[in-house]
Amino acid sequence: MVCKHVQGYEDYEALPNAELTSDDKLLVYFRPRHFKIKPTGEKFEAHFTQEGKIRRRGEKTVVWQKAKLLDYNPKADTREMPIFLKNSISLKGIKPGEYQLEITLRDEVGKSVPAVKTVDFKIVPTKTTEKDKEATTGKK
Repeated sequence: MVCKHVQGYEDYEALPNAELTSDDKLLVYFRPRHFKIKPTGEKFEAHFTQEGKIRRRGEKTVVWQKAKLLDYNPKADTREMPIFLKNSISLKGIKPGEYQLEITLRDEVGKSVPAVKTVDFKIVPTKTTEKDKEATTGKK
């Protein structure tokens, strides 16, 4: 889910219409489900990796990608692990338009089939203020 902010597990605020400018960061909340954990000594451990790709909506050409978007290896004293993942992706250089972020999540402990989720978002033009216009044109 595209968010305005993420504070913690199930504590986030969705971004209305998932609209950002290329100056913003794409903030995504992701909660893995049905993952495996393993005992390691007196603790329990999970391990997730993610990769990400951004495409214009409806197109196949990738405009941004990161093979190692996340490598997360939490450990806990119990088997109960309320896990969430937060991604923050710079949109610098991506032009206004409608896009999709495709995240591939791998459960490195369970070795199951990767989960692939797609999130739609829109990049809108940066709003220009009067102060910005003055700075670029030198006119008041």
